[in-house]
Amino acid sequence: MKFFSEVNLPTSNYKLDYSSQILLLGSCFATHIHDQLSYYQFQAKANPFGVLFHPKAILKTIELAAGYRQDFELIEHDGLHHSFLAHSSLSASTQDEVIHQLETSTEVLRQALQHSTLIFISLGTAWYYSRQINSAFVANCHKIPSKEFAKHLSSVAELKQDLTKIVRLVNKLNPESKLVFTVSPVKHLKDGLVENSRSKAHLIAAVHEFIDESEHDLMYFPSYELLVDELRDYRFYKPDLAHPSLSAVKFIWEKFKSVYIDQSTLEVMNQVEAIQKGLHHKAFNPQSEAHQKFMANLEVKISQLKQKFPHMNFINS
Repeated sequence: MKFFSEVNLPTSNYKLDYSSQILLLGSCFATHIHDQLSYYQFQAKANPFGVLFHPKAILKTIELAAGYRQDFELIEHDGLHHSFLAHSSLSASTQDEVIHQLETSTEVLRQALQHSTLIFISLGTAWYYSRQINSAFVANCHKIPSKEFAKHLSSVAELKQDLTKIVRLVNKLNPESKLVFTVSPVKHLKDGLVENSRSKAHLIAAVHEFIDESEHDLMYFPSYELLVDELRDYRFYKPDLAHPSLSAVKFIWEKFKSVYIDQSTLEVMNQVEAIQKGLHHKAFNPQSEAHQKFMANLEVKISQLKQKFPHMNFINS
């Protein structure tokens, strides 16, 4: 007897290896996957403009990187300078500092888009805010009073337009890159559960219609479905009941590996994991001869891997 339904995973001829350049954009779920890739020493970058939830927010930063947009849309509030195009992690106490960070992020994103072999885009919500004063879209409200914004739900057609522009720009910058879209399983409880469901439904419909109609070789990875339909239970969420727990992230990561990573790369990942566990092992007696031999052996393994993969950078190595 089966007690749960399994999500059918996609097949992919494209596989990641340690020469791959990986860019992850979008919601905080992209950060979760980036953390796993970084742990295993892949060459990965995530969200130069911070976490962004709506496809249009992702699009606007790509437009900056592609040179199609010059205005950072700055505003000062409560002693800090912010950009309506970026996450508050890029905010600063002076306008010059925030502009410097935004210019740096623009260049980092431009380089990553031009050189990435895989671009993973996690879509978080179809809800967005616009400024009351000029109806301009904002990626982040930066805790500015809500009366200054209007809330909207993007239609499936509007979302498809954003996705079309994203893919067009990415292909102009880097026609060889592979794109993987996913819908984040993180629940936006502040919107309300009904509103969250409406949002996710719009995203899922939009991304599937877009991929089905696109002439480009695009992929969909079912992160949302793996948590909501396969794991299902609240024990797979953090105490906030919105974000996936570590065990849920690990479960989805294992599914990601099964689709996008081949056996030879998995063997190297096993070596990396053994080193990571060794480096983070807390010795009962760090000065003992046994532990010193253990650490010396670990250094040899690190050196051997670095000879093959110079980009690897282990903590304590």
